[in-house]
Amino acid sequence: MNNRRQDVIESAHQVFAEKGFRAASIQHILDRSSISKGTLYKYFSSKSDIILAVFQWLNHKIEEARNEVLLYRDPKDLETLKEQVILQIKLLEDYKMFALFQEIFFSDDLELKQYIRQHQLYELKWMHHRLKDIFEEESAPYLLDCAVMVTGMLYMHFRYHSHAPGQPGRDREAVVHYCINRLVELVTQVTKSKEQLLDPVLLDHWAPEATKKMDTLKESVENDLFQLKQAIMKWSNEDEQKKHKERLDFLSDELVQQTEPRTFLIESIIESLNLGANPKWQQQLDQFKVSVSAYLTECL
Repeated sequence: MNNRRQDVIESAHQVFAEKGFRAASIQHILDRSSISKGTLYKYFSSKSDIILAVFQWLNHKIEEARNEVLLYRDPKDLETLKEQVILQIKLLEDYKMFALFQEIFFSDDLELKQYIRQHQLYELKWMHHRLKDIFEEESAPYLLDCAVMVTGMLYMHFRYHSHAPGQPGRDREAVVHYCINRLVELVTQVTKSKEQLLDPVLLDHWAPEATKKMDTLKESVENDLFQLKQAIMKWSNEDEQKKHKERLDFLSDELVQQTEPRTFLIESIIESLNLGANPKWQQQLDQFKVSVSAYLTECL
């Protein structure tokens, strides 16, 4: 059943990317996915519901890709952040998400607009978290301001860079390197001057009360899953890495993507990891199990 739902999501993404959200119809999606209208409405109540699922699916794929970079690179290295941002921009362009985000943001659909705003907040929190990885503790009070500034620089440069004379297309790497190099100067300056506009505690206040607990639990699951994946990549041979990575990727999709995670499947996969656990990553696995248990309890 979930495979058919995923087929609809992927087919809908192709339709939205080609036609745009407004011009696309349910019939276009039905034609592309080759399922009946009745089957589609088992999973989705409207076109808005479908594109929301598309956004969630694609954003999850981008998050996984960014995390893959961290498996093999030092998170404290500024070049690692540049590589993550370059990869993110490439995927956003490949998935045609810039155009879809813009179309939705100027639409009358309040639910979708709220999702875009929450996603923007999530991305700001991600940038802030990565800056905390890279810069010294003395800069911590000023890193939310710096996250806002570098996010704004990236957005505006990508908006105008492609229109510059003699520069057809977008040179992602040049833009990202330029903006993040400026970021280093900004952090140095505001840390020295001790200027602050936005206190980092605002990140928690900006999230709606109803979503705070679930977001916190989901972030714990994602973080502990990433820590487990890092440990497995470090302490397993190539065959074990491949086998366990497939299991972890399935868990990631099931826990983060599905609106109703299938508990019995999740528990089965975790048990298979437990049976083949290496003592060197048992601690990370145990922590992941605790996070999953708390998250699934809240989902019920």
